[in-house]
Amino acid sequence: MLAQLRLQSARWYLVLPLALVVLVAGIIVFATVWATVRPAASPSGVMGMAITMASEPYPLTVGNTTLLVSLLDAAGQPVSGAEVSAVARMRREGTLPLAATATSETNGVYRLPLTWPMTGRWDVDITAALPGGETAGERFTLYVYPVPPVNLNARTTFVSASELAARPHDPLQEYRIIIPQGTHAEMISGHGEDLIPEEVHLSLSGQHVLVIQNDDIAHHTVGPFFIRAGETIRQEFRRPALYQGGCSIRHGAEVSIIVDA
Repeated sequence: MLAQLRLQSARWYLVLPLALVVLVAGIIVFATVWATVRPAASPSGVMGMAITMASEPYPLTVGNTTLLVSLLDAAGQPVSGAEVSAVARMRREGTLPLAATATSETNGVYRLPLTWPMTGRWDVDITAALPGGETAGERFTLYVYPVPPVNLNARTTFVSASELAARPHDPLQEYRIIIPQGTHAEMISGHGEDLIPEEVHLSLSGQHVLVIQNDDIAHHTVGPFFIRAGETIRQEFRRPALYQGGCSIRHGAEVSIIVDA
């Protein structure tokens, strides 16, 4: 009898570790499958939620303005009853952030009064606490002008971080240049940084496609290329070449585009 008990105990010592291994393996497999098949959240942080932003006036100017934040659900329907707020931070040291909350809402469009104290480039983070308890967010980078500028861009909403990330781009073949809103204003005022180097190098065996996306409210020139406000051009090169010319997105005002074999 004692010998049988010892034998059964020995069997349990052998079986328990094996059972634990199987259990852990099952958990790992389940977690892997779940991570593989579950839908990814949208850039806003909530499945299918779209956040866009316009303003009164558009583009923004120093002084009293109103941000117009639009919330749409996965079905494209307006989302009402949310608590929407904004925090704006200037891309300059020593400036304090600005905060605003929605004071009214009509058909999913929330109005946030905001007074801009200074011209320049700002990052605006929008947060929306939804009625169901979820929170969505989006970032917009914009430019605040000293006086109402001439707007040559037909677009009336700001470019979001999600939109920029979603734009098709093949970094192995494309050299992409994005011209943000306010670039023309910064260049003529002597502020801001050059968007591209003095020499842009392309290669037929690598990045041989030049893509220029102009999100500014002004037209721009990059070497031989003229890009209207709101326009995107795509130029594929098939042979070595050298292009030189004026450039409105560099303080040096000139650029060389070199296509190597």
